[in-house]
Amino acid sequence: MTLDLWELFEGWQETPTDMAAREIIGRDGQPALQLRVEMGLLQLQPTGRPDGGRPSGFPSALEHIRHELCLHARVETTDWRELQREISQLNYRRVAYSSLVDAAVEEEQTDAAERWLGAAIDDIEACLERLTLMRDHKAPSMSPELRSLLPTLVFNRARQRSQRWVLRGEHEHAIEEVDDGAAQLAIVLQQLDSNADPAEDAGVRFLQSLSARLRRQFNIDKTLQEQLAEAIENEDFEAAARLRDALSRRDQESEP
Repeated sequence: MTLDLWELFEGWQETPTDMAAREIIGRDGQPALQLRVEMGLLQLQPTGRPDGGRPSGFPSALEHIRHELCLHARVETTDWRELQREISQLNYRRVAYSSLVDAAVEEEQTDAAERWLGAAIDDIEACLERLTLMRDHKAPSMSPELRSLLPTLVFNRARQRSQRWVLRGEHEHAIEEVDDGAAQLAIVLQQLDSNADPAEDAGVRFLQSLSARLRRQFNIDKTLQEQLAEAIENEDFEAAARLRDALSRRDQESEP
C-alpha cells in the first residue's frame, strides 16, 4: 500500500488557481465527492454532514444545538465551534458541487448540471440556516471570516438559482431570481456595514449585469411580475387581473 497522494491525482487535470471536484465510488461502493485544493484533497459525503460525523449522536451539529436550546436554552461554546466546523464543511462541498456544475455545463450535460445545481443550492441553504442560528443567538465563536461568508452565499444562491431556471428554459424566473438576489445582497451588505454602498459592490453589480444580459439574450423587456407592478401603480386593474392570471398559469406550468 502506498500513502502517496500524487497517485490519487493521476489523470486529474491540474488547476493551479481554481478548485476542482469529481464524484467517485468508494471502497464501500458508496458515492463520495473529492475536492482538489492547493496541495491537498478533501473527500466529502454527498449528502448529510460532509464528514459523516454525528456530533453527540445527532446527524448534524445543527440538530444537536437545536436540541440543547430546547432543553436548556443555552449552548456550550464548544458546540458553537462544532457548528462553525460544519458550516465550513458544507461550504467546501458547495464549492465542489459548483465545480461539477461548471464541468457539466461545459460538456453540455444538462441533467447532470441541474442535479449538481440542486445539491449546491441545498448546501447554500444549509449554511445560511446555520449562520442565521449563530447570529440570532449571538454565538461566541462567530468570527469575522464567518460573517463575511454570508454575502458570498447570498450572491451564489441567486446566481445558481437563476442558472437552474435557464437550464429549464424558464427565463423570466431566471431574471426574477437575479433581481431578487441583488436586492437581498444589498440588504445583507448594509446589515454587515451600515456605511457600505451596495451599489458599489462587485457582487451586486454582477447580478445587475446578469439580469440585463438575460433580458437581452431572451428578448424580455419586462417580466410578468414587473408588468403587474406597473399596472397596479397605474391603477389599471383590468390589466392587473389579466397579468395575475398569466402569472398563475406560468407558475403552475413551471417545474418546482
